[in-house]
Amino acid sequence: MKIYFLWTDIFYMAYMLIAFIAMFYTIKHNKARWYKAFNTKTRMLAVSSILLYAVVGFIDSVHFQEKLSGDVDETPDYSQQITSGLDLLFKERSNTFEVTYSSPLATHSFVPEMENAKWVFPKLIKVDKDEIKFMDILEYIIKATLWLFPVLLLSWLYWRRKIKISVLFKSLSIPILVFITFGTLLLLSNDYHVLGTDKVGKDVFYMAIKSVRTGLLIGILTTSIIVPIAIVMGVMSGYFRGWIDDIIQYIYSTISSIPGVLLIAASVLSLQLWLEKHQNLFEGHANRIEMRLLLICIVLGVTGWTGLCRLLRAETLKLRELSYIDAAKILNVKPKTIIIRHILPNIMYLILISTVMDLSGLVLAESVLSYVGVGVDPSSYSWGNMINGARLELARSPIVWWSLFGAFSCMFIFVVSINIIADAIRDIYDPKTIVN
Repeated sequence: MKIYFLWTDIFYMAYMLIAFIAMFYTIKHNKARWYKAFNTKTRMLAVSSILLYAVVGFIDSVHFQEKLSGDVDETPDYSQQITSGLDLLFKERSNTFEVTYSSPLATHSFVPEMENAKWVFPKLIKVDKDEIKFMDILEYIIKATLWLFPVLLLSWLYWRRKIKISVLFKSLSIPILVFITFGTLLLLSNDYHVLGTDKVGKDVFYMAIKSVRTGLLIGILTTSIIVPIAIVMGVMSGYFRGWIDDIIQYIYSTISSIPGVLLIAASVLSLQLWLEKHQNLFEGHANRIEMRLLLICIVLGVTGWTGLCRLLRAETLKLRELSYIDAAKILNVKPKTIIIRHILPNIMYLILISTVMDLSGLVLAESVLSYVGVGVDPSSYSWGNMINGARLELARSPIVWWSLFGAFSCMFIFVVSINIIADAIRDIYDPKTIVN
């Protein structure tokens, strides 16, 4: 087995490491405010859900190639198929298929077939049991709880001298419930199709969870492009004014005047044409898929910074008129120093809140782009591709609803959780809240 790194894997892991360090440093110096902001069940549930998404995305970003042959003294041969850690968790569900549709937790096909001169619903190929039983679900819940027992034990041993067990249980009860629920569904998916199968027999639950990484990458990589451009343009425009302000306003006014979907679609189609002409630059189908995803993030980032730029420009215009900025100018402090030491710290709350809220909007944008056919590669897993594939399923009779439900529910949980966290971060950094 050989570890295989894709470009998007490197970006995702680097971003998660930076985000973890930044959050640890921030929470360390503002424990009381963070605890007060997230000391509600709704916000704790949102944080737990996003943490679960991040863990799933991290596991799915660990790729490797399996060893095929080769002796100790010879150069080993590796499979061309790139497998992720998430595929190992789902075991057979990642590469096995049924014949066609099956409903959630079903043991027989959703579509009848002719057998012995009569129509019957054949038994599913990859489901060994004849019917689902309550004891099976209870067994999976117990197993999922046992998975978390070492974590709970270590948490108790670490915190027993610092915090009461009742407070610890109250703080960890919701995250434990979220992870036990996911663990139960994961174990259940080894014996059943939790959300059924689609037209070609793919497991819908596996597809929905596999799409988490794509949604996270779209949000994270695009935000990483939007934020630096918006900060530089917005602060320069608001602080220096004059001809610099005129040029920057002209640039973002021009970009904003073009319909966003048309601009993004035209850019993506142009990049797709370039990728088709230069396929030899990217080794393997997986690398081409990831490069297309990376280029879509770049397009969304280059075209999506105007809103945050205007917000930061307006805030910088207000800050530059304050007395302490005038005092710094009188003392001949360099503009770069004023911006770094006085302007940026006072607009950081806007950047944090806007960044968190943009994540949810970018995930929805990916779904819209995939729906109109200019999103990620059709062969890759994404919620947009699942919704696009479920269009015709809603028109058939009887309706096949579970493909749309799987993509919609995962995307809905992600977007709602992000917006709840953004509201909590606003409470943390809002000056009125701090004063109260």
